[in-house]
Amino acid sequence: METNLNLTIIDDNIAEVSYLKSRCNEIPGIQADNCFTNAIMGLNYLLHGPDKQIVLLDIEMSGLSGLQVAEKVIHRNHYIIFTTAHPRYALEAFSVHANNYLCKPIELEDISLALDRAKANLASKTVTAETDEYLYLKVTDSKVPERYRVSIKDIISIKGANNNVEIQTTKLKFKAYYTLKEMMICLSRFPQFIQTHKSYIVNANSITSIQGHTLRMGQFTALIGDCYQTEIMDMIDSCTFRTTRI
Repeated sequence: METNLNLTIIDDNIAEVSYLKSRCNEIPGIQADNCFTNAIMGLNYLLHGPDKQIVLLDIEMSGLSGLQVAEKVIHRNHYIIFTTAHPRYALEAFSVHANNYLCKPIELEDISLALDRAKANLASKTVTAETDEYLYLKVTDSKVPERYRVSIKDIISIKGANNNVEIQTTKLKFKAYYTLKEMMICLSRFPQFIQTHKSYIVNANSITSIQGHTLRMGQFTALIGDCYQTEIMDMIDSCTFRTTRI
């Protein structure tokens, strides 16, 4: 039996939310369970809820625009479908990596077609994630085999060390015969890996705290270089849970 795909709706017009929820729930395989008329509450859910959600997102909202919401959640790999009565926003929408753009009033056929595309897109990403979940690395450390299989999710950080790199995983640390630049290219298809310093690559999913120019991943640490500081802090800020109180 096919599992329903959850859908999130964010629109500050309660009548529009009710209409979209009703139409979406008519489509087989779709369940519109998460609906928000407050943009900030919707943003917090997209930041801290499951990755790779399908999102129907209005653009003109009070407090925070849909464009601002989309920009802050780019790293979560959601499938964003903008819903708006204003076609003039189309160019801006795609500049924040929107996947689709529907103009109100929206018919059931329009929603159905957009959601079919969304389901196909997310399914292809799932297949890619499942087939790319590990790497075989050429190791220069005697404590592990010369060709060592490492799970992507287990990599915590990578540190440049002369002509090698030191790879810290959840299980052990070892040296491999690569430059930091080569490792960054190798891991470029995994968006959770970010360069934080000329000598460090970090798995953003492993970061537990930040203090000054130091990132902490549990018991391990990495440095933040001056030229990377703004980008790293913007990422941390976008993931910071915010109160809706004034």
